[in-house]
Amino acid sequence: MDIRLEPVVPPLSDEDVAFCVKGLREVFSSIDNWHAVGQVKRYLDEELRRDDTWMFIAVSNETNERVALASVTRFAMPRYLGHAYEVQEMCVLPEYRGKGIATRILELLVEKYSQDPKARKLIIRTNDGNVAAKKAYAKVCEPTDMVSMQRFLNKLPHEPTATCGGAA
Repeated sequence: MDIRLEPVVPPLSDEDVAFCVKGLREVFSSIDNWHAVGQVKRYLDEELRRDDTWMFIAVSNETNERVALASVTRFAMPRYLGHAYEVQEMCVLPEYRGKGIATRILELLVEKYSQDPKARKLIIRTNDGNVAAKKAYAKVCEPTDMVSMQRFLNKLPHEPTATCGGAA
């Protein structure tokens, strides 16, 4: 599918917020609860004002339909005297999967960030069991033997509360 990437720019329109919620629903099961109290818009408006965080909506050039969402962050890589861009979220709507959209998004991001002379890498991760994503990503990015580890800090509760984005 022929697509273009449109940047999501704060302040987000209601249409942009609604699409972000729709795109992220599969990876963030309680997002509707947070959206209902306005926390998703507040969060995205704040994060996307930073100079190291971007979100893009993939739009079909043929139909102008919104088909996917990708968020990207930039971080320093001193050992390379540069920085890397990492795709944090890649969310293709279920009805558009299997059409090469994720691969095309990565190609467009490579084109975009290759223009940055200090860009050293584009990184994307997925779960080991996500065979379709691994296959799509490997068409653009080289698989590595890196092991990812994490520790949750200040974990977000499932439901908004008065002290965490909900109504008082």
